[in-house]
Amino acid sequence: MLIFDKPNLITDLSSIIEDCVKKNDNLSHLLLASRDGLPMLSTAGETSLPEETLAVINATSIYHGQMILEELKCGNIKELYVKAETGLLIFLPVGPDASLLGLTTENSDLRKILLEMRRASKMIYEILTK
Repeated sequence: MLIFDKPNLITDLSSIIEDCVKKNDNLSHLLLASRDGLPMLSTAGETSLPEETLAVINATSIYHGQMILEELKCGNIKELYVKAETGLLIFLPVGPDASLLGLTTENSDLRKILLEMRRASKMIYEILTK
């Protein structure tokens, strides 16, 4: 089924992403992107980078993480975290064609953020595969 055949797709996906960010004060930005680096949806979070750049970072990180796992014969990527001085970048695949990128602030409650991002990822996957 084509995306155009799903009239409420953007509304449904937007509400899932916005709800995830609302539930996590320390989640400054959330981006849904295709695995080939095209932005699909994004929150208006605080970041100095445009959506397109974040989407490419997301795709590149997932790709390289998967290549490392294949080389080590560890299976497929489930989640990827990059810890920086100012917070975390969290990458979650959403099926084979999309992924979520979350940017957090310092001292974030990782358990809460991961819980909500995993829930959002599952809901997005269900919508995209209907």
